[in-house]
Amino acid sequence: MSTREGIKYTEQNILNETFDKDFGVLATELLAYDPISDSIKRVQMDALNHYATNDLDNTNPDSIFEGLQDSDENWQIVNTVTTGTLISIRFATIKNNPTHTSYADAWSNRAILTYDYYGVAF
Repeated sequence: MSTREGIKYTEQNILNETFDKDFGVLATELLAYDPISDSIKRVQMDALNHYATNDLDNTNPDSIFEGLQDSDENWQIVNTVTTGTLISIRFATIKNNPTHTSYADAWSNRAILTYDYYGVAF
């Protein structure tokens, strides 16, 4: 403890501890308030959009399916439906299709999967 009650680390101590010697910069951590748990949590970012396209089915130009997967084998099938001038994009994932546990199974059954808005599927 420092001389001030309740202060565990000085500003200089924090700066010393967070200095990355390999890159010669301060290494900071991005945190955000989570109102659901009423706590501060690490922010996780996916700057490279880690899903990659495995398959594309454009047999019917009015309903195109794109099958994507990440390196952890999480999958999503995106269905782009065109009706006149309206284009709708809906998502199928294991969250809204829990019986389809693998990408191969989901892709084989893409026509009968449940598709919904991004906020529902993720």
